[in-house]
Amino acid sequence: FLASWLAATMNLLFYPVICASINFWFLGFNDTSIYNFLNWVGILVIVGISGSSFGFMFGCILDNEQQGLLVTNLIFTMLQFGGGLFASLGPGANEVVKVIGWVSPFRYACEKMLRVMLNGLWYVNIPCDLLKYNNNDLCFPVLAAMCLGFFLLSGSAYLIKARSI
Repeated sequence: FLASWLAATMNLLFYPVICASINFWFLGFNDTSIYNFLNWVGILVIVGISGSSFGFMFGCILDNEQQGLLVTNLIFTMLQFGGGLFASLGPGANEVVKVIGWVSPFRYACEKMLRVMLNGLWYVNIPCDLLKYNNNDLCFPVLAAMCLGFFLLSGSAYLIKARSI
């Protein structure tokens, strides 16, 4: 289990690092400091690991891989509502969307990415306040905790299934 997860995760790290290294310079960020660049790369890497761990978790929980893919896609779509991709988290937001927003890794990733993109501009807080993106310092720790939680849940599901065989 650990070897499989580690190999998949290490393989997954190359794509966000390469993409972030290229698109950071082409998007024309106002702040092109190394700190901002590492924030950009870091958020893409942690989102990739979080998504991989989330998919791995459902692969361990469910017996049928087709069912696992469908359930994972459904939950990803629901979590995107909480990330502000389909529905606003700002004033007048549905209560269900607000609750999903607190547990959605997309919310924290979108917030950090928006803040990195707008870093150094005078209006950085205007869109963040409008979208209720007010967890700037919590984004990385929350995403890291989600990665760890998904990993522990998948490991637990794997052990439970292994013992029942």
